[in-house]
Amino acid sequence: MQQPRFPGCPVGLRTGHASRRRMLLGVAAMVGAGVLLVGGATPALAHARLRGSVPAAAATVTGSPATVRLAFTEVVEPGQSQVLVTGPEGRALAGVRTTRDPRDATVLRAALPPRLPRGTYAVTWRVLSVDGHPVAASFRFAVGAATGSLTATSNSGFGPSLLGGTGRALDDVGLLALVGLLAFPLLVLGVGHRRPPPVPTDAAAAVQRRLRPLLTIALLMAVVGNMLLTVDTLAQSRGFPAARVWRHLPELGTFLGDTRTGQLLAARETGLLLLGGALAMAYTGSRRPAGRATGAHLALGLGLLGTVSLSSHAGTAAADAVLSMAVDWSHLVAAGVWTGGLLALALAGLPVARAAARQDPAAGAEHAAALTARFSDVAQLCMLVVLATGLYEALVHVSGLGQLGRTAWGGELVAKLALWAVVLLVASASTASLVPRISQRAAGATARLAACGELASAARFELAAAAALITVAAVLAGTAPPDQLT
Repeated sequence: MQQPRFPGCPVGLRTGHASRRRMLLGVAAMVGAGVLLVGGATPALAHARLRGSVPAAAATVTGSPATVRLAFTEVVEPGQSQVLVTGPEGRALAGVRTTRDPRDATVLRAALPPRLPRGTYAVTWRVLSVDGHPVAASFRFAVGAATGSLTATSNSGFGPSLLGGTGRALDDVGLLALVGLLAFPLLVLGVGHRRPPPVPTDAAAAVQRRLRPLLTIALLMAVVGNMLLTVDTLAQSRGFPAARVWRHLPELGTFLGDTRTGQLLAARETGLLLLGGALAMAYTGSRRPAGRATGAHLALGLGLLGTVSLSSHAGTAAADAVLSMAVDWSHLVAAGVWTGGLLALALAGLPVARAAARQDPAAGAEHAAALTARFSDVAQLCMLVVLATGLYEALVHVSGLGQLGRTAWGGELVAKLALWAVVLLVASASTASLVPRISQRAAGATARLAACGELASAARFELAAAAALITVAAVLAGTAPPDQLT
């Protein structure tokens, strides 16, 4: 039977390859914009800030101090922390050993040589906080009498580089897409459920086959992004160019094995590779994963999101850390199920409905109606969770609205909320108007499929806005919130 032409149906629905190219280009542009925003982050984005020192910055002490004591606003990784003390003649003091205070994980101690001569000393430190953000700064003090300027340069740290920002954006987008793509067969297609599926088995199988390349792309994005983030974090915390990481492979091994940040990054990379192997086995030849296997894949994906929460602002909260991490993880899961599910609907579910319409327009319309109705229910619940958990996370770090305009974190939060409002408006309009039109059998197959085409256009726009939203969220994750600036 000749494929019907649907009035008002966008060309993107009739030409699937062109539609996918346009949407993927749009998503790539949005991700690129977010990466540039990360790369342009200012030095004020450091997290572990110096809250005090002994000797104090710009102080003059009468006797020779035995140690320099540095107290930070966050727990620091001792193995990735360095303290350099330069004497009055401009040479680094020999024998300076850096250790973490066994009674306070936020304090570093640098043992100094005995009987320091009079003069001005410079203390330069480079640390890695447990939330995975490296930072460096310096200050000066004098012994006996100053022989040079005591002007301090405290907390002049650095934010994420372009390499690190690119890695974080790719990692976030890939992980969230993976979770949504893995959840789609279970929550929307009904794979593994005892009750009858919303679409025929052959249609569900066709959707799952179309998910395979999307899963591959998302997995590669996360793997590459996590690798870039690992290299950038090590390079910044140790003070060498990222391009020369191959010269520091022993340090890379130490970083991955002996630090909390490195262990989380290594666990994420290992989990991604295991997931890739499991998906390759499940999709061998014309096979597709059954419900139990899909559930296992999704469980692994949810665990990978847990490694993100453990290294986030929530993971370093001074109080209610467990609750904060649970809220952050719920926020990520809901965002992933929604955005990745939307990707699955736009690039797999609706194209399969279109293919069915070539043979039987009524059947194609029924497929589209079932998929959009099921996904609409899931998406609405996810949006509510994202909104509630996002508000909680914001209130934890903000004590007043005035902080939104005075800090980089506040400005980025406003941008994220603005994008969220756009996405919510588009999603609400689609749910209120297009989904009922697709489900209205009395309207006829042509009208219902025309509404399906309009929904495809709305989904493309929503995906582009969601990609921008995720990249801004990646910038936000690399920025010190107001409660860490005090």
